[in-house]
Amino acid sequence: MKKILQITNRLVIGGPSKHVAMLANALQADYEVMVVGGTAAPGEVLALDLFAGLKNEPILIPELSRKLSLSRDYKVYRKLRKIIQDFQPDIVHTHTSKVGALGRYAAKKEGVSKIIHTYHGLIYENYFSGIINKGLIHLDRYLASFTNQIIALSHTQKELLSHKYHIADSIKINIIPLALNLNEFMLDNRKREEFRQKYHLKPETIAIGIIGRLAEIKNIKLFIESIRYLKGDTSTIVKAFIVGDGPEKETLKLYTRELGLSCSDGASTIEQQDIYFTSWCKDLNFVLSGLDIVALTSLNEGTPMSIMEAQSAGKAIIASRVGGVEDILPEGTGFLFEVSKSQMYFEELLKLVEDKDLRNQLGNNAADYSKQKYDITIMIDKMLDVYQS
Repeated sequence: MKKILQITNRLVIGGPSKHVAMLANALQADYEVMVVGGTAAPGEVLALDLFAGLKNEPILIPELSRKLSLSRDYKVYRKLRKIIQDFQPDIVHTHTSKVGALGRYAAKKEGVSKIIHTYHGLIYENYFSGIINKGLIHLDRYLASFTNQIIALSHTQKELLSHKYHIADSIKINIIPLALNLNEFMLDNRKREEFRQKYHLKPETIAIGIIGRLAEIKNIKLFIESIRYLKGDTSTIVKAFIVGDGPEKETLKLYTRELGLSCSDGASTIEQQDIYFTSWCKDLNFVLSGLDIVALTSLNEGTPMSIMEAQSAGKAIIASRVGGVEDILPEGTGFLFEVSKSQMYFEELLKLVEDKDLRNQLGNNAADYSKQKYDITIMIDKMLDVYQS
């Protein structure tokens, strides 16, 4: 049986971990699979339960982190080479940016015959600027020169990689969208009732949520500003939920109070708060079932799995038009707005808050779309074609 080594960043709650876990579990029928990733950083939660069905226990590399560090990154590179030497994979498949670079170079040095990389986002968009950005683009071009196949998650991402940044010829880039276990995110009325009871939400209260890592790139201050806007422009009771954790949490809580809004970490006082910071929640269906609207305000995204999950749960969605978001949120399934036009975002969100029929229509359309597009068997079949080509 041929061997595949899947290398990703940290095995924590988030889209890349879910994607790698689904892929690794599904591939076991045809390949021996090993997963390598990092441990949780402050504000993150390990999600090793996603990998519980694997025959080979995942390998954790503690030194693997988002921040650049020559000494730590070199240790990661050396460990990856040792893992490749021991496992002897036929294919090395890397995911995400930094470990994707370290993993591909380690695979090259160890003579791996097939190297594949999946882009989950593009770090040279709104992360860095100037000479650093140029250096990262040149590095990616070099890595692509010995990468056998590159996987993009959307048509937009492929266009950026091939025609804007000239990372690789388009013939070398396959589009394989993310997929979901659709049954996991179907609306659960029992969970909806439990969520709304836990947070003391009245039947007429509109619950708006944003889900993801609390980092500057996620632009969550804009989400907080929209809640202040709603408080001044609608008589509808609105409660907001920031679901996730990360380095910006305390800054965001302070910003909430600076805008004259209240926030709390304690469920016992939620009825008196405007915004609730829930931290990470492993049962995302519990959260999605309780929410009425899901927002995304990011400055950059690949293909956000949180939006796909919200679609599967039949939620009304409003999202920034960045990265591959437009590819998964066609007209009639949600609202898109330009990040630079915050007033447009506020006004569209207000429409969703005040129009129940519009929310239901968009949510139903989104759920139908997810059933057509996010079938995991399609993703696995396409990935097998890449591995076997």
